[in-house]
Amino acid sequence: YFYQNNYKKLLDNDFEDFKTLYKIKFPKEKKTSYKSVFLLIEKALKENICRINFAIKNQKKVACTVFLYDKKSAYYLHGFSAVKDKKFSNLSALILEQVKFSFINKINTIDMCGANSPKRADYKSGFDGVLESFFEIYYE
Repeated sequence: YFYQNNYKKLLDNDFEDFKTLYKIKFPKEKKTSYKSVFLLIEKALKENICRINFAIKNQKKVACTVFLYDKKSAYYLHGFSAVKDKKFSNLSALILEQVKFSFINKINTIDMCGANSPKRADYKSGFDGVLESFFEIYYE
């Protein structure tokens, strides 16, 4: 469906395009909220532990995913689409590209980071992984 509808994938890491698309998708989000997202991604890009890929349609970036990586694991940090298509999620192809990159680089653990609602859990478990409860508590 992705390619049949003239979408293309692009690994770009273009932070400015990510910010622009984010503000289109989440126009009502408070500036302090998105600034923390931007700060995290900007730092991760500088540390070379982040990949951003985009879906492109009609030469325009319309969706993206952001994954963080270390030597053992990949983490699905963010994904969204500015296109409203109820029949199709253009994110799936982008996520699968990130999964493929992980496996090529011998990263076998991919944390989908949050399955805290029924729809989100159904979608993320659809990638044939195993959902595990995960809690970390630190006290200093």
